[in-house]
Amino acid sequence: MKKRTSLFLALTLVFSLCVPAFAAESVTPTPPSWVREEEYIVFPGSYAYESKFWNYVTQLRADAEAGGKKPQKGDPLWTMLTQLSALGSGSLQGYKGHDQAAEFELALLELMWHKNAGYPDRWATYEPFSSSVKDDKKAGGPNAAKLSLWHVRSMYQINFYLQPNKDLSSFADVIEETMRINGLNSLNQFLAYGALQPVDPAEYERLSQALSAERAKIYVYLDGEEIIPGRDEFGRPSHLPGRAQNGRTLVPIRAISEALGAEVKWVQETNQVHLMRGGDEIVMTLSQTEATRNGVSFQMDVAPFAEAGTTFVPVRYIAEFFGQMVEWDGPHHRVLVTENKTVVQPSNLEAWALPMGAILTKVNRDDPTLFGTMIRSHRYLAPVDDGRSMARIPAQTISRDLLWGGWGIQDREALMTTTAALATGSDAWDWFRVSSLAQWGYLAGYVTYPEALALVEPAAQKVCETYGSWDEAQGAYLAGYCKWAGLSAADIWATPRGQLYGEMKADPAVAPIFDDALFTAGVIGLPD
Repeated sequence: MKKRTSLFLALTLVFSLCVPAFAAESVTPTPPSWVREEEYIVFPGSYAYESKFWNYVTQLRADAEAGGKKPQKGDPLWTMLTQLSALGSGSLQGYKGHDQAAEFELALLELMWHKNAGYPDRWATYEPFSSSVKDDKKAGGPNAAKLSLWHVRSMYQINFYLQPNKDLSSFADVIEETMRINGLNSLNQFLAYGALQPVDPAEYERLSQALSAERAKIYVYLDGEEIIPGRDEFGRPSHLPGRAQNGRTLVPIRAISEALGAEVKWVQETNQVHLMRGGDEIVMTLSQTEATRNGVSFQMDVAPFAEAGTTFVPVRYIAEFFGQMVEWDGPHHRVLVTENKTVVQPSNLEAWALPMGAILTKVNRDDPTLFGTMIRSHRYLAPVDDGRSMARIPAQTISRDLLWGGWGIQDREALMTTTAALATGSDAWDWFRVSSLAQWGYLAGYVTYPEALALVEPAAQKVCETYGSWDEAQGAYLAGYCKWAGLSAADIWATPRGQLYGEMKADPAVAPIFDDALFTAGVIGLPD
């Protein structure tokens, strides 16, 4: 009996010593002295709040507050730093996953260590808060705004602060957006944390001027993508930003015309610029408010002007005359331009056009769910110089190359003639290609959106009348493809294009365009 009692007591002692590893006592976290309480983030359930780890945090904080630099190997605090780092990264034995609280606390410490070291350049090869931001996104972003604030503060402090040789203009927009989403109304609020206090007066003035210049900029977005000023593959601005005059936004003409698929012609003798898209032509004269559309004069309330070799034109007039919707997003200084598709309602011709052109769109590795097959404002990586090199090419240029290289089409008239001839064909092999040509023609600027749908309409009517489902219609298209390509039609679904169709039907993002209900609803044409 005594032996059993002794064994029981021994086991009780062993298990009691093991309890802290499974249910360690936690503390209530508080912010360090250099962080305002309302900007501090707590991550419920984090291991960093266990007494042992929190003791490490408080000792590291105290040392940093006293002017201590980042602990190095051999320093008494080195073990605490490495333990917290391992906990944050998820590599500490016995603890699963990244610990956001540990990452966040270490990132706050990095800012003080950077200050205590004299704000050196190239402080770290990483951004201290980047891991916390990524983990927060995975968790659904409950702390997104605050983490963004600290992430941007760290980027500014480590990469720009007291470094006058570094241009702030490329980063001012990031600071401006971060201040907006966090409800910060002044630069003082953005800089109000201990690692930057007191702020250097010259540095404050430099950042203030950069933000003032940023707030004077106007951005233009087409279909949700920034086109003005835009960025090249190296992150550099592609164009000058928009300018405000008399309540209107003026933008570099080539930037807006390229994105909309319009051609630009400059006539030196008359100081006039001609913009052609579809069947429309707009003529504007520098420094004059009178302009013409298709020969009809109209009055603008702001005149085009030239600056540093760039011609600026009022974006609203051009966009709306070319069938676009224009909205002003004041808080973000943005002009939002999108295709005005309300003019074709209640037509369902786009719903017919997408599946009709889908296989050929997929052959070109473009987006079958997008009318036009490519993002209008985007530059795509494509081969140049007979395939010897690659370059970023505007979607407008790519679509024109497709029309010219495969079909000999290089203008509006040739497009209309070719699509009309194909629409008189006998099966889906011809009718489907009408959709592809019409979509490329829209992107190329040869036809407007309503005109592109009008080209598709007769072919869509024949598809609807001839077939009862998309499988049947695509099968007919593939049979025509096999005949054209000299392939066996014994198993059309095993052909390269047949397999592409199968892949699209299995893709949840693409499959909905192949809606057989269209064959019951019929083709709803354009309104009169």
